[in-house]
Amino acid sequence: IDIQKNAQWAEELLQKTREVKSARISSWERIGNAYWLRLFPDQVEIEEDYAEEPGEAVKISINDFEAAAAAWQEFVRQQA
Repeated sequence: IDIQKNAQWAEELLQKTREVKSARISSWERIGNAYWLRLFPDQVEIEEDYAEEPGEAVKISINDFEAAAAAWQEFVRQQA
């Protein structure tokens, strides 16, 4: 949600995802308004960061995350 309909932000997210997958960088993280995103070579962790008590991170495969980010980027481009 934080990347909204910004194609440049979506591209940065995809670039970092691909850098982590290819081991050009070991990991990457971004803290947004209400989340904490961490990329690792085999998985992505997304943790809510708005509740008083921290929640448990949701873990998904980096391949699924990359596919979702690419689909969002394509959606944003079609809206422009």
